[in-house]
Amino acid sequence: MPGWRVHVFMDKVFFGRSYRKIHEKMDAPTVFLGRGHRVLFHDPITASMIANECYPNDPEAVASANLHIALDKLCTANPAYKKYLEDMERMHRKKRHKKRKRAPEKREPWLDPLMNDFKKIEEIKRLLRVICSYG
Repeated sequence: MPGWRVHVFMDKVFFGRSYRKIHEKMDAPTVFLGRGHRVLFHDPITASMIANECYPNDPEAVASANLHIALDKLCTANPAYKKYLEDMERMHRKKRHKKRKRAPEKREPWLDPLMNDFKKIEEIKRLLRVICSYG
């Protein structure tokens, strides 16, 4: 069975957003039942009730709950496909983390005017090259 990250990733692929609350509630019996947790909450009626409880009046939430059931069955039947989905989720997560901007490093206060002067000097050099090229 795929982990919650795979379920959330597939939600984002199909619906453009995550329905994590649904997956947490549907897989809550895992704590007590382990792999046999699917005897609870993994039928369309109960899954729809959980989806409506977590996200009222959202038809995509119900579709996400049904997708959860289908993914669990599919990944149990085909472990290679489960591994593929986990790898896709991991690659997506790594790409997302790389895109985040880091906060600029703090510099000494006296360094800012000096850096501005260097930028002005570079701009003057650039303009001088432009002027000389028209020479």
